[in-house]
Parts: sequence; C-alpha cells; structure tokens
Amino acid sequence: MVTGSHNPPEFNGFKVSVGKSTIFGEEIQNLRRLIEKGEFTVGKGNVSHEEIIRSYQDYIKRIFTSRKG
Repeated sequence: MVTGSHNPPEFNGFKVSVGKSTIFGEEIQNLRRLIEKGEFTVGKGNVSHEEIIRSYQDYIKRIFTSRKG
C-alpha cells in the first residue's frame, strides 16, 4: 500500500503486509537488501483489477444514510 499523511515526508511511503501484520524496522531493511541483491524466490501469483468506485460510493451512502435521525 502506498501511504501518505499530514505528517512530515519521512513518515510517508509504502506499507508492506505479511498476513494481517505489517513489517517495519529491521524487517523492512531485510526486504530492501533482498530487492537490491535481486535474490527473489520463484513462485506463482496473480494480478486482478477491480472497479471499486461504485461499491465505495454505495458504502459511504449507506453508512451516512443510516446515521440520519
């Protein structure tokens, strides 16, 4: 995930998840070293593209409509 915030630029960047946890500190540095060396594990994966705008708009409408009162 690419992240950004109202914090200074050094706190913006990429968020890397492994399962439900994010990696940070020395784990990020290990990932950097692996990328720089080009030593990648061979495996299978896939890429999918989803149109999410309509679903997100519907979700926002639902949660705010339910709070009227």
